[in-house]
Amino acid sequence: MNMKNLSIFLLILLVFTSGCLTIPEHMLSNNKDVSSCSSLTAYEEKSCVTVVAINSNDASICAELGADMVQDCYYEVGSALKNPQICVSIQDSDGKISCQIGTTKAKSNNSMLSFLFFIVFFMFYPKIYIWQMTYQLETELKKLEEYAKKSEAIVLKKMNKKPTKEVKDKLKGFMDFFVSTPVDTDPYGIIDKVDVIINNSERRINKFVNEIAPNAAKEDKANFNMGLKGAMSTVQLFKIVRHMIILTKKMHNLQFAMILQMQIPMIMKMAKANVKATKAFVDGVPIGDSIGPLVAASFKTKNGEELAEDIIVSKETIVKKTVFVMKSKGPGSRLGNYSSAVEKLVKKEKIKYIITVDASQKLEGEITGSVASGVGIAMSPFGVHKFKIEAVLTKYNMEVDGLIIKQGISEASIPMNEKIYKALEPTRIEVEKLIEESKHKKILLIGVGNTVGVDNNKKAILNLPKLLKGDWDKYAEEKKKHKGKDLDD
Repeated sequence: MNMKNLSIFLLILLVFTSGCLTIPEHMLSNNKDVSSCSSLTAYEEKSCVTVVAINSNDASICAELGADMVQDCYYEVGSALKNPQICVSIQDSDGKISCQIGTTKAKSNNSMLSFLFFIVFFMFYPKIYIWQMTYQLETELKKLEEYAKKSEAIVLKKMNKKPTKEVKDKLKGFMDFFVSTPVDTDPYGIIDKVDVIINNSERRINKFVNEIAPNAAKEDKANFNMGLKGAMSTVQLFKIVRHMIILTKKMHNLQFAMILQMQIPMIMKMAKANVKATKAFVDGVPIGDSIGPLVAASFKTKNGEELAEDIIVSKETIVKKTVFVMKSKGPGSRLGNYSSAVEKLVKKEKIKYIITVDASQKLEGEITGSVASGVGIAMSPFGVHKFKIEAVLTKYNMEVDGLIIKQGISEASIPMNEKIYKALEPTRIEVEKLIEESKHKKILLIGVGNTVGVDNNKKAILNLPKLLKGDWDKYAEEKKKHKGKDLDD
């Protein structure tokens, strides 16, 4: 019997003991002690003991209980109790129950039994509860370990077709790669510190990719970089959960187990999405977060120039206005240095209006692929680029509008589903509307997000539906298994 079944058994036993062994109030009304019938003979018959009053010194008692004659006064007692003082049914000659009697002594005994059981139950149940929860958590931990190993295998297979033991050991060791956050006790200058740390982490990851896959193409190396990050995230989730489970068992701490149990469904969802994201990155398949660069690419007639690291800009004419369209350089998996590119372009072209397009996490109940319009830089607040772009906006007193395409937290990191792809056209219409209504002659349009699988002009992205068709079919099958629910539900 596992811990879960044992807990359920004890709970049922508690209810049974507290409810069944205590005599109900209606059975204690008009109490009569069967000892008043002086001579009793007992006959055991199958599931009960029948006690017959033969020579009663007080026939009036039996008469009060509904029997016409002493010989017809029957006391039927449950065999499990085998005690006429605990639960007694009085029957007449036709076998009909006329009333039930019990004694206060029986109630007292049962109350004491229940009280003792409660004490024992509350002494041991917390330990049993911890055993039950750790058993369930360890089952989930095994799945997490499988996800971690699968992520590593996906990256290794793509980076090196015939990996040696040395290569495998190097990859395993790199999964412990960490980034130490700068001191933020004094927040002044913290953004520049974070920028330096992020740049150094990119330097180390790119160096590792060059060691493991020195002959890979440039775009493939960019994909391997992001694939490694996906695998590292999955491994870290596994290690954190393992740490919490071991700590719970060591400390016998119920609170640790409860906190982890509440969070484990979201952790499992994130881990599963990370595995799919890792595969999408190394295969060069667009993910949900790629919708921003996809919108930008759909307006680009040419690749344009690389204005900052991994950021390209082309000058386009949209609804008879000059629009500079900016995105990360594809089709490799890149984010790029948006802030530096924006600062250079705004200063050079005297731009006064910016439109940003990005994926955004939806709220529960909202529809995947729905488009919302607002103001401000539509960009993740994590990192440094949003901060620096906002500093440029403030310096030049610029106008800024934003468009977001809503999607679940898992949908943003797995291959782009059909609902998100179909948001492309409605978003384009909204962008054109904002450009047309603007009074400014020069406008900057930024497609924010990871540009994995998304090339740099509208002609090069025409084949994306064919590229994503296989993933859409798999997604539809998985949705059927979950009775029509989206993956992120």
